[in-house]
Amino acid sequence: GGPSQKQKQHKVNLVNIKVYI
Repeated sequence: GGPSQKQKQHKVNLVNIKVYI
């Protein structure tokens, strides 16, 4: 995905890690 806001980046990071594994 593409984190538009830095605040949302944190939430995207958690989701990205889950999808990555």
